[in-house]
Amino acid sequence: MEGPGRTGRDHAPEYLLEAGAFRDLLAHERACSDRSGAPFSVLAFESQRESSAENALVAAIVARVRATDALGWLEDGRLGVLLRYASVTDALRVAHQVRQRAGAPEGVAACTVHGYPPFERGTPRGSGLVPPLNRESSHALDQHEAT
Repeated sequence: MEGPGRTGRDHAPEYLLEAGAFRDLLAHERACSDRSGAPFSVLAFESQRESSAENALVAAIVARVRATDALGWLEDGRLGVLLRYASVTDALRVAHQVRQRAGAPEGVAACTVHGYPPFERGTPRGSGLVPPLNRESSHALDQHEAT
């Protein structure tokens, strides 16, 4: 199936989950978080128009994330990164580091951060993360500087 889910990408690595599988993983992670109270965040990178830029972005993500994190396509064609046990502040820091590693100039590889649970003390407000992700109530990387 081609389209926004990016399931037909020839250059997508095997470890990138298809949109449906990634959506199911996010729903599972939310259920785990509801039970345990542990936070998680999702980075949502805008898809790159050139495959070389997208490959550089994926390589930068893989080099930065932990073995417990997951990568996959979101329903709207953005590249998602699940960061388990990461607050919105932590996720903003990771997103900034990924963009630097990918050599992304301003406006390229734009990233939005979604956090769950939606209210974390001392951190920017997360989105609530009800798949599909809600763009309007999230944090754009360019609006919040990572430390």
